[in-house]
Amino acid sequence: MKALLILTTLLGSVGCASAYTSIQPAGDNTFFVTKTEQGFFKVSGTLYSCKANGKSMVCTEIDSR
Repeated sequence: MKALLILTTLLGSVGCASAYTSIQPAGDNTFFVTKTEQGFFKVSGTLYSCKANGKSMVCTEIDSR
């Protein structure tokens, strides 16, 4: 029982993995960017609308699930 509790605690303390999985052009210097995050019990995703500004991008969150 003690080993199971320790194993659960260790697995729960592992950080979430996230990745940008898609970038699609949406017009003049505008892109849709998708980011997914792998949590301990669920996978979630966020959609951003980004505007290119020189070498950087300014993004706003559109939807999150």
